[in-house]
Amino acid sequence: MKRIFTILTLAASLLISLTAAAAPNPKVRGTIKDQNGDNMSFCSVMFAHKADSLNVLGDISNVEGYFEIPVPAGEYYVTITLIGYEPFRQEMTLGEDTNLGTIVLKESAIQIEAAVVRADMIRRKADGYLFTPSNSPIVNGRTSLELLNFAPG
Repeated sequence: MKRIFTILTLAASLLISLTAAAAPNPKVRGTIKDQNGDNMSFCSVMFAHKADSLNVLGDISNVEGYFEIPVPAGEYYVTITLIGYEPFRQEMTLGEDTNLGTIVLKESAIQIEAAVVRADMIRRKADGYLFTPSNSPIVNGRTSLELLNFAPG
């Protein structure tokens, strides 16, 4: 009986891994430059579901301003930001690899006078994560279940 259970478990694991390998996430790539044509290093690239605008995943551009991010198929808003520049936002539907080409960020006319540093909402502990959203703007108008979408894992 144990042998049959073990064989069935291995077969199911193999089937799941083959299915996952057969359908990789489409990749979104592009290069970020400023108005002078210089590469924009370390820009935030975020993808949010179009339905609820919650950030799903993101990454940063490399030193050359290039990014390549695997994103599950679906409808998204892509937002690219860097302090001192106007954010770039575009609506897109992903089903296959997408090249956004060269994205030009324009300098912002707003100057930053000060930055306020606050404690992180998410802290890593030895036995897991500690999620404390109190005193955060994400709390306003959201239920506890909706706040859990911001928690890791």
